[in-house]
Amino acid sequence: MTIQLRITLWYTCLITLILAILCTALYSYIFYKTNQDIKSTIQNTVKGIKITQSVDFWNSLQFDISPSIANNQVIIQVVDYIHEKVRYSRNLVEAGITLQYPDPSPELKLNYTNIKVNGDPFTILNIPIVLQDRSIVGLLQVGLYTGKETEILHNLLWILVLSSLGVLAIAILLGLFISKRALKPLHKVILASNRIENGDDLIKRIPRGKPNDEIGLLSDTLNNMLIRLQEAYQRLNEAYDAQRRFVGDASHELRTPLTTIRGNGDLLRKLWSTREPLQPVEPHHLEMSLEAINDISEEAERMTRLVTDLLTLARGDSGIFMSKKKSPSSSAYH
Repeated sequence: MTIQLRITLWYTCLITLILAILCTALYSYIFYKTNQDIKSTIQNTVKGIKITQSVDFWNSLQFDISPSIANNQVIIQVVDYIHEKVRYSRNLVEAGITLQYPDPSPELKLNYTNIKVNGDPFTILNIPIVLQDRSIVGLLQVGLYTGKETEILHNLLWILVLSSLGVLAIAILLGLFISKRALKPLHKVILASNRIENGDDLIKRIPRGKPNDEIGLLSDTLNNMLIRLQEAYQRLNEAYDAQRRFVGDASHELRTPLTTIRGNGDLLRKLWSTREPLQPVEPHHLEMSLEAINDISEEAERMTRLVTDLLTLARGDSGIFMSKKKSPSSSAYH
């Protein structure tokens, strides 16, 4: 995976996280406020409802309900557990809707429930009706149609999801564009480095941009490295040229004593190969033989010195530390 894709991926993950947090916070806030408004409307309706409960001489429960309802979306149902009767508000009767209600029990408490009646969503507040002895004799149910609120929240959810996807797509394209622009100088550095590598030309330098950023520092570092490589390459070339000249000179120096030794050897072979075994030695033959032997000895010593010098240079090139001192018998250094 390229650096451009990695940068875009991290950028996209960050944008996704931010969008998720913002959308969740916005939807949660609107959902909370909507539920609070629904509960506030139901509670205000409950305050306008007056229910009086009393037990007559025959222990029958009497309800006196006088609702004052201005919102047609609010439905009311009063359950009489003693007479097993149910009273409805007018809009509930007209709609032909009957709300389900729980059986009387000590666990019955004030609570909110979300139900669907004929496919329509309602929020219902259940309020137990109790006597002074805390016995439950009835139940007041006040409900509010929440279809519009549910539709608004549903549409809001889709708007947030679609807008987040759109923003995320734009963020990805923008991230690719920005990362490509940001990494363009780096691509130039790579191309320049490839040209230098393929051309074996250490004189070339990587062009440096004006901004003093990380790419500029990288260009400076590579250019300084190329300068040091060029200097080292020049020193190697100079050392190679010097070594080549030395090898040529040494070859020439070794050719001369070898030629002398070979010539004197041929001379001695001719002088002594033609002599009869019992023939007396002529003085000039003996003198020539001694001169040839002396020449051979001198040239052998010369070759020994040359070989010793070559061995010393080879050891120096291999990195062996050598101390320099003047020889007492010669002006040469060992």
